[in-house]
Amino acid sequence: MGNKYLQQLYQVRGRVTVETEDKNVLRLTRTPKTPFVYLNRREGIIIFAGIATPDDGIGFYRPILDFINSQSWGASIIVVYFRVVYVNSSSSKCLLDLIN
Repeated sequence: MGNKYLQQLYQVRGRVTVETEDKNVLRLTRTPKTPFVYLNRREGIIIFAGIATPDDGIGFYRPILDFINSQSWGASIIVVYFRVVYVNSSSSKCLLDLIN
């Protein structure tokens, strides 16, 4: 479960884009200041990878928190992968809010 998504941790480049494959998936492309983010409610996967230093931490993480809290997750187990190299103070607070 999730191996194809873990491979993307090292392949995704470019601007922040939100891909809405379906209502159960949120994917944000990594930028020089924001991490690659992949959330899949159906498979129970949460991935954060890269550098987390967005200029507007709350603005970046709000849609992620809203997505997590907006509907129930279909998976009985949720697997979380964090491969974040550097986190600024606003991102650390937002990530703690996300974990709680």
